[in-house]
Amino acid sequence: MLFHRSSQHHASSPWSTLVALASLCLGIGALTGCSDTKASTDSTDDLGPGTHKDSAPPAFGSSDSAAFAPGEQGDGFHDPRIEALQQAIDRGDLLQAGTLRTQADAVLTPLDRVLLDARLALLLEDDIVMEQNLAAARGIAPGDARVLATAIEVHAWRGMNATANQELAQALELFKGALLPAELLRAQGIVDICTERMSRVGLKHLEDARAAQPRLPFCDRALGQAHLLVGKSHAGDDRRTALSHAVKAAEIDPGDPDVRVFLADMLMMNGEWGAGLQVFEEAIAAGEDLGPELANHYQKAGIVALHQSHRDLAIEYFLRARELGILDEELRTGLQVLTDEALVHVALARTAREGGNLTLWEDQLAEAATFQPGLHAIAVERGEACTDQAMAALAEQDLEAAVLHFKAALVHDRNSLLARHYLATLHFEMGDFESAVDQWYEVVDLASLEKATLPEPVHIRLAEALGRCKRMEEGRQVLQAYLDLEPTGEYVDLTRQLLRDLPPPPPESQPEDDGSLDAKSNRAQPNDDTAEDGVPAENVEGADVGGRSADDSADDSNADDGNADDGNADDDGGRPNEGSSGETEEPVTSDGGR
Repeated sequence: MLFHRSSQHHASSPWSTLVALASLCLGIGALTGCSDTKASTDSTDDLGPGTHKDSAPPAFGSSDSAAFAPGEQGDGFHDPRIEALQQAIDRGDLLQAGTLRTQADAVLTPLDRVLLDARLALLLEDDIVMEQNLAAARGIAPGDARVLATAIEVHAWRGMNATANQELAQALELFKGALLPAELLRAQGIVDICTERMSRVGLKHLEDARAAQPRLPFCDRALGQAHLLVGKSHAGDDRRTALSHAVKAAEIDPGDPDVRVFLADMLMMNGEWGAGLQVFEEAIAAGEDLGPELANHYQKAGIVALHQSHRDLAIEYFLRARELGILDEELRTGLQVLTDEALVHVALARTAREGGNLTLWEDQLAEAATFQPGLHAIAVERGEACTDQAMAALAEQDLEAAVLHFKAALVHDRNSLLARHYLATLHFEMGDFESAVDQWYEVVDLASLEKATLPEPVHIRLAEALGRCKRMEEGRQVLQAYLDLEPTGEYVDLTRQLLRDLPPPPPESQPEDDGSLDAKSNRAQPNDDTAEDGVPAENVEGADVGGRSADDSADDSNADDGNADDGNADDDGGRPNEGSSGETEEPVTSDGGR
C-alpha cells in the first residue's frame, strides 16, 4: 500500500541548512540531482529479514512546483508543465499533481498522457485504472522503454513484486546485447530496493540511470529511498557511512519522515547530539508525532552533556524531555539534576527574603518552579514567608491578621509545626478552644510522626484546651499517651503530677482501655455528665487541666502525703506514688520546680 504525503518542503528551511552543515562535516558534496557517487556493488545488504515489506515505500519528492497556464508551449519531454507534473507525482503530492495534470494536458502526447495517468492511478490506489492505462500505453508503443519501465515501477511500488520481476526479466531479454536505456536502469533499481537485501545494488542502478540521463524523471523518490535503506544497512557496523547516506537521503527528500528520523539518529550516534535533536524538533514542527521518542533522546542527550561537564546544556535537555512528556521517574539522573537546580533557587529566594527583597524572592521561587514545579521546598519557603508576616502582625498586636497569615502558611505547608502551634495559641487566647484543640492535635501527631522534639509541652497545652472544652477525660488520655510514648521525655514528671491532680473520672464516664497509645485516636467526645462533674472552665489557668492550678495541687500534695513514706497510696485518688522507694516523693509544680 503506497503511503501518500501531501506536505511540501522548502529548500530554504533550517533543515536544509542543517543537512548542508552535516554534509560539510562528512566531506560530502550536496546532491544536485546528478551524482557521480557509486554505491557498493555487493549483491546483498546488511539488513536483516523483514526490513522490506511487501508494500511500496513512501512517496518521495524534492521541491515545490510552479503552476503553468494551459496551452503554453514547451520543448516536448522537457516542457516545464510536464516536468512539474512529474515531480508532483514523484513526491506523492496527489493534490498538486491533479491540478498540474489538467494544466499540462495541452502539451502531453497520447503516450505521455496514459503513462502519467497510470502513475496517478497508483497514487489513488486504483488498480483497475492503473492497468487500463498501462494496457493503452502498450497498445501505443509496446516496445518503448518508457512503457516497459512504467509498468515495472508501478507494480513494484504497489507491492506486486512477482509481476514487476517478471516484467523486468522480459524487458532485459528484449534489450539483451544492447545498451540498456536509462528508464530501464531506473526500473531495475526500483525493483532492487523493493527486494530484501538488494538496496545497495539498487542504488548503483539508480545512480547509473541518473548519470546516463541527468534529467531523467521519477528518480528522486527512488534515490532517496535507496540511500535511506543503504544507510540503515551500515548503521550497525559503520556509523559514518550510515550518516553519509542519511545526509544524501535528506538532501534529496528532506520532507520524508523516515529520512528525518534516520538522519537524526545517525547524527546522535556519531556524537552530534545537538544537530540530531534539531532535526527531530523540525520533524515535530512539520507535524510528526515524535514526542515520546524525542523525549527519550533528550533524556539521553542530557546524560551525555552532563558527563561532558555541560551542566547548563544538560538542564536544558532534561527540561525539554519533561516538556515532551517524559515522566519524572523516567528522568532518573535528570530529575536529581533539576531538583538540585531548583533547590539552589529556593536558597537564593530565602536569602532575598531575609534581606527584605520580596521581588527577588518571588522571581527566584518562580525560577525554582521551572525546574521542579511540585518541589516541597518551594511550598515550605512560601509558608515561612507567611509565618514571617504573621509574626510581624503579632508584634503589632494584630491577632486577627496573624491568624490569617498563619492559616495562609498552612495552605502552603500543612506540616509547619511552628505555624500550627502559634495558630493554636492564638485560637486559645481568643477563646476559640475547639480550634486550638484541632491545631494542637495536629502538632502532637506531626511531632510524633517526624520524631521531632517540641520546645514546650504542647501535650499539656492540648490537655488544657480540652479542659476548657469540658472534654476532661480526653485531656487525661492525652497526658497518659505522652507518658506511654515518651517514658523518658523532658516533661514526664510534670505530666505525672498533673495526672495525679486530676479528679478521678466518674464510674459511668470511665473510658474503656483499648491499649492504644495514640492521643488523637482516643479523643473523647464532649459529655454533659463530665461537664457537670468537672470544675468550671473559668477556674482553669496556666497549666491547669482539671480545675486546680499546679501550684495549688503542689500545696495539697504536701498536705496529703503524710503517709507516703510507708509505701501506701496517697490520698488524692488512691494512686501509688510512682517511683517511690519508701521515701516521700516531692511534689512537682507547674513550672517544673520542686
